[in-house]
Amino acid sequence: MSLFSNGRSFLLFAALAAPVAGCATDAEEAASGSGDELINGTVVGPNDFPGVFVLAPDFGAGPPVLHEAGYHPYCTATLVSPKNFVTAGHCILNLVGNQPQSQMRPGQALWISNAVGPVHPWRRVTIVATNTELEQFVAVGNGYAFNVQGGRLVHDLGAVRIAEPQPDRPAVLNFERVRRGDRLTMVGYGCTALKGSPRWGEGMGWKLAGELAVAAEYGRTFTAGGNAVSPNATAGCPGDSGGPVFRKGSVVGVNSSITWDASGRVVQTVFGRIDVGDTTTPYDSRGWLLQTLERFDRL
Repeated sequence: MSLFSNGRSFLLFAALAAPVAGCATDAEEAASGSGDELINGTVVGPNDFPGVFVLAPDFGAGPPVLHEAGYHPYCTATLVSPKNFVTAGHCILNLVGNQPQSQMRPGQALWISNAVGPVHPWRRVTIVATNTELEQFVAVGNGYAFNVQGGRLVHDLGAVRIAEPQPDRPAVLNFERVRRGDRLTMVGYGCTALKGSPRWGEGMGWKLAGELAVAAEYGRTFTAGGNAVSPNATAGCPGDSGGPVFRKGSVVGVNSSITWDASGRVVQTVFGRIDVGDTTTPYDSRGWLLQTLERFDRL
């Protein structure tokens, strides 16, 4: 498994570089930091964002290790009810034929943790069901490229149902439309510097948060400028995929991907929206997500 790329775009799923050796206050108070975390985020307090988890597939070699020296594939996800998580679609689906990754099929085990990190008291749970709305890729020759419509990536949402109810406080979903200029807080377990940087991999496995402003909105996504636009801007990094963005304490979107410039700075972070989309290209993400969670609850 590798970090999926096309030109200078990345999905934010932490990649597998070593088979199983191991690779980011409240929502209104998490502020941009000095560049030591998330990219320009800060490590959260032990009781902050209890509904934000790291999800790591089980490869049969025991609990994963997340650190700078190597990577166990993982994503960030949000607990929205005792057994249901919302994440990014590409955290669940394999690119080949868009079939679920073998480690994300019903009946298989999953490691989860909502600790601050980087050492995690893992919980081993069982996947009951998954659902995705991944239209992120199109076939190109013998491989895949990003599916771009109107210059923007299309939808990338996913949901996971597990067998074991979790005691932690779920996050609240907010389906009110996201608009340009909205101030949001991004939370994830990703790295703090992109591959190619001398600091590549730093911060992986920590729960990190940072503030951002919505730069543009589209039918299925919205974006925020990265540290290429403003040096102190919060931006996504591999491992942040599937993590939530909060507005006034409730979740309004899911972290999907980034684009960056020749110097390795993030130009923008792309988020999957969970509302009905903008008025020019309406898309009912809300309906898809609610129907998925309702179906999960009947299982």
